[in-house]
Amino acid sequence: MSIKRLGIVKVTSGILVISDPCYSKSAGYDELPAVNGNWKAHVSIGNQGRVSSLTLVHATEHPDMGSSAKERLTFVGVDSGQMSAFDSSAYRKDKLAEGMTQPSWMTSKRLREEPKGEKFYGACCALTCTDDSKGLKGGNFKEVGVVCESGWGDGSYPLYVWKKGNKVVKVQVKF
Repeated sequence: MSIKRLGIVKVTSGILVISDPCYSKSAGYDELPAVNGNWKAHVSIGNQGRVSSLTLVHATEHPDMGSSAKERLTFVGVDSGQMSAFDSSAYRKDKLAEGMTQPSWMTSKRLREEPKGEKFYGACCALTCTDDSKGLKGGNFKEVGVVCESGWGDGSYPLYVWKKGNKVVKVQVKF
């Protein structure tokens, strides 16, 4: 098992969104009350070279918080082979994707005609599922979020949380 660090996610809204980046709010995603500040993000990569988990830990917390504080909150759905974690104020905001690479299949016609959030989604895809991203497994989206491959592709995966009081300080999606 190896670890790939995805960098820092800055949470300023007090809400962390855990979702396949293709989902709009109407499609449903998980919003978690979270401690503001910097969060360290990484993916674990198993022996077969697939992503086995996405983990974010608030910078003031120890990464190994033990299983006693761990709670399986729900299952999160995946339809694009990706999982993401974003500050709520940044999730599916096309303006943040300006200047970022878009996959070749993300045509200008699609970007004009599709609902808001498609530039954001395209930039996420460029970090995980294009020929240029081969071997990356995931990446950082301007320090407001991270995105990664979802290990086994589409499906439902358990979301675990660790809390201090009523706010999340660590999250993990297991693939």
